[in-house]
Amino acid sequence: DLGILEIRNSTIYLKRPIRCKGVLNIRNCTMIAQDFSERDMIIMEHAKTCSITYSEFNGANSAGVFRACGTRMNLFHCIFRNCKGGSAIYDAYLSVISECIFSYCQDGAVYCHSSKISDSTFVNCTGKTGAAIRMEGKSSEVNGCRFMHCISYYKPGAIDLSGSRHIYNCTFTNCDPQ
Repeated sequence: DLGILEIRNSTIYLKRPIRCKGVLNIRNCTMIAQDFSERDMIIMEHAKTCSITYSEFNGANSAGVFRACGTRMNLFHCIFRNCKGGSAIYDAYLSVISECIFSYCQDGAVYCHSSKISDSTFVNCTGKTGAAIRMEGKSSEVNGCRFMHCISYYKPGAIDLSGSRHIYNCTFTNCDPQ
């Protein structure tokens, strides 16, 4: 057993990444990168599970937030802002992201595999492809999301889905390849 890391009702200033291979639960927290020299604030390598609710993550224009490396993540009502040098969520697998806000994610907001993203907002995100979302896999779904000013340097703009493409009830405002 690899253990459980549970963080609740806290404000944390990170100078080094949190590393987790077991279970990670975060609720009602704020995490801010401070004088950060690593790429991502939280690194999970095939962790058992990850549940994040009602929390805010600020990369302070110097870091991404999660390097999930095949981890199943459940995120509800979270805010990700000012990510640079890494994505807000990178390499998550079979994840569920709901009612989250991604703002100023400068290297793409979410990169994941066979996941479901719903009722989330993406504002001023940039990236090479899929400035807001880049997703692979047969069971990928994006539903009820809002995209504003999400610009990719190459095609296709705000969303880049490979495999099956299920995009429903989304709105796009000023989201184009540059």
